[in-house]
Amino acid sequence: MKKTTNTSSVSSNNKTPETLVSGSKMASAISVSAKTLQRLRKDGMIGFYRIGRTIRYDVTEVMEALADYHVMSRSQQVRPKAASTR
Repeated sequence: MKKTTNTSSVSSNNKTPETLVSGSKMASAISVSAKTLQRLRKDGMIGFYRIGRTIRYDVTEVMEALADYHVMSRSQQVRPKAASTR
């Protein structure tokens, strides 16, 4: 008899050591200092996981959270064309 494994019941929200990174790796990934990362966490702008006394970050979650704060430069903004008055 062949044994099958059902992997569909495994939640995609399970965090493994490979998906959670340290503060220094997270700071490098988003090009900020460790102090800025700490401020973002303190201000509630990014989520984190506390495991005992250790703090870990999910890179994908942090990038998605920071996308909400993205501001386009004026040159990237779409401007409506002015109506012609001829």
